[in-house]
This record gives sequence, C-alpha cells and structure tokens, in this order.
Amino acid sequence: SGTRVVDTTDGMGNPRKDDLAHDYPEIYLSVRFLDNTSAFVEGLGDDFRYALPGGEGEPVDAIDSGMPIPRDKTNIDGTWTIDERGEVEVLLSADGERLRPRTGTPRWDLAWWLDNETVLAVAISGTGSGEGVGPDGTANLITCRVPSGDCEDVAGTSGQLIRFPSEDSLNGYIDLRGGETP
Repeated sequence: SGTRVVDTTDGMGNPRKDDLAHDYPEIYLSVRFLDNTSAFVEGLGDDFRYALPGGEGEPVDAIDSGMPIPRDKTNIDGTWTIDERGEVEVLLSADGERLRPRTGTPRWDLAWWLDNETVLAVAISGTGSGEGVGPDGTANLITCRVPSGDCEDVAGTSGQLIRFPSEDSLNGYIDLRGGETP
C-alpha cells in the first residue's frame, strides 16, 4: 500500500562517531521480511527485528536470528527448496514432491525465497540457452508460489536491470536487458 510503518535510523551508524562514507561501501545494508509480521534490518553494527505494522524494534544477533540469506535455496521453514539438479529447476517439497513452476516460458531461473510460499524467479523466452537471454529473447521477473506452482509477472521488469538493496542477493542485481549474459 506504500504506507510507512517504520521510520528509524537504528543500525545505520552514528554520523558523529562513524566514518559512514568509509563504512557503507564495506557492509551490506538490507531489509528482509521474516514473515508478514516482522522485518529484519541488517545495518552498520547492530541488526534489528521490527514488528509490523507497529514498528517496535529490538536488536538481534544476525547469526542467531533464523533469517536465511537471500541465496539460500531453502525457504524459511524448510518445507520447500529450489532443486537445480536435472535439466530444469524445480521446487522440491520436504516430502519429495517435485513441482515444476508454471512460468509460461520454456526456460526459467529460480533465484531465492521471498517468504515461505513465494520464490523470486526469472522467466526466459526466445533464443539463448540456460539462463542466457539471446538478442531476440525476453526475460521477466516473476514470483512463483508453492504448493500451486502458479507464477505471476512482476510488472515493469522486462528489459530492465533490477538492483537489490543488498549485495548478498546474487550479484546485487538481476539483468533482464537481453543479449547473452556471461
């Protein structure tokens, strides 16, 4: 909805004590969501967990928080994982169910989990192979849900360079501009 629920400088350093120009390029500032009721902020120094929508925050230890890193192929509660074995990536449930996402395209790249039921992915069509997008190909950012396998386009992403707030997320970007990628 665009409603601001947290407005804080917690974890962002102290401009009177810290050399922010030096420190910010050296760290990964990020905001991730554990579930619909909390947000996890990795900052400079302390990390914080905020209750949503009220915004009450508390310092937490990032290692002990239970927050998965963006590259983690398993969802937060461990019930689904991205299975890269085989010719195409699938979603694999903890009880062994293999779910092929319904992307509507011949190729896709499953990236990481946004929450327990939603994986971020790229749907790829046209020329190219694997995750590469050929000169006449298209790539769209999508989200796919478990257990249905239904996928939905993220509007306005086709042909764009999508940057993420944390370099922990792959290379910090997903390139959907086309042309063979390295």
